[in-house]
Amino acid sequence: MQISQKKVDFFFEILFASIPVIIFFGLLIFTTATIAAPTVDVEQEIEQTEMILQDVEDDLPDNPPSQIIEQLSIARGMQADAYSAFARNEFMLALHMTMQAREIGRRVEAMMVKMVNGQTQVPEALLRLLEGNAEMIDELTPSVDEYGDEVSRTNFAAAIDLHKETWVSFNGGDYDVAGRLGRIVKDKLTQVSKAIVVTERRYDNEYVRAEFDRTADLLSRAEDKIPEGAVEAMELLRTAKDMFAESEVLIAKGRSNEASRVLQEVVAITQRAARLSEKRGLRSTELLETLARTDDYLDVAHTKVQESGRKDAMDIMRRAEDMQAEAKHALNIADNAKAEKLTLDARRIAELAVRTTQDVDEIEFDKVQSAIIKTDDLIASKGSDIERSGSEAAMVLLRRAEQYQTDAGIYLIQKKYKEALTSTRAASESVLRAAKAAGLE
Repeated sequence: MQISQKKVDFFFEILFASIPVIIFFGLLIFTTATIAAPTVDVEQEIEQTEMILQDVEDDLPDNPPSQIIEQLSIARGMQADAYSAFARNEFMLALHMTMQAREIGRRVEAMMVKMVNGQTQVPEALLRLLEGNAEMIDELTPSVDEYGDEVSRTNFAAAIDLHKETWVSFNGGDYDVAGRLGRIVKDKLTQVSKAIVVTERRYDNEYVRAEFDRTADLLSRAEDKIPEGAVEAMELLRTAKDMFAESEVLIAKGRSNEASRVLQEVVAITQRAARLSEKRGLRSTELLETLARTDDYLDVAHTKVQESGRKDAMDIMRRAEDMQAEAKHALNIADNAKAEKLTLDARRIAELAVRTTQDVDEIEFDKVQSAIIKTDDLIASKGSDIERSGSEAAMVLLRRAEQYQTDAGIYLIQKKYKEALTSTRAASESVLRAAKAAGLE
């Protein structure tokens, strides 16, 4: 994909005009993303659930009881919901749905063990312990993500790993080991829960109000200390002040925990601004070193971009090199603040050029449209038979498939090709599950 020089120039004109806004929202988004990022790898958990459900399906005996088919259909529906939520970046919902699907799959697995072994008793108390641990993990995940410190997160991750090992022992019939591991997992989760409760208490109104006053004092002292000529430091300070105002709004709305996290970020940004002011100032020696480092990076980046043969990347790279030349001119006329800003921007743009060489082609319209048509045909060919089957579980899966397919069509019109492809694939999978639940396959 090639970009004209005019479009590249226009892009960077908008970019440079928006740098103060980008700095503010970039930091705010970074803070939010850091806080909201799930403790566990959601995609990996979805893949593990998929393997578990696939193993269960591969081990199904001939003519399995309807209860097993119904439970497995429910699990598959939840797993399809997890895929869809993940595609929409709703990671906590995706994690919740895939964990629910996994536990149903494991219960089906236990039912099959009981059936294959001639009604050998599976310890119900042990099964309830494992399922209870799974529920605790599901319930604790949002709190650990929001309030957990390093120790809590480490213990929580260890409990999740042990929980997985517990199911391995359980499914292998080693109930003694499974029981011991299950009790350890429960103890660890209980400890994490207690630590989270203690942490939550930090976010009471009185504590946050005192934190607000301390932050206000820090901002005031920083404002007196940082000279206006320290451009980057002043930008950071303005960002901190905007976020500080936002924390006051959050406190007024009673959202103390969110206000406390914003105030912590305000303190970090303010302290960074003060350090920049002290360290850099407008001293030419440091600025010369910064320019030299940018020169070195541009040389390496230019080689990578040239080797890629990407014209769009070369256009971006030329912009970075022109900006570096402007930075050197600014230094020559003693406009050190401008020189520093330009050379740092030149380095960021060169990084963009390198990333552009690594971009993969977007999903093509024709490929997505073909996948949607294929799923339409699948729904048309199996829908009537599924409806006639009278299976409630199959009907739920069919309706879900139709909704996914509708979403896919909307995404296609909006040119959101990746989302469209994910939705139509989820629809196709749901139809096949419905057909299986209806006894058609």
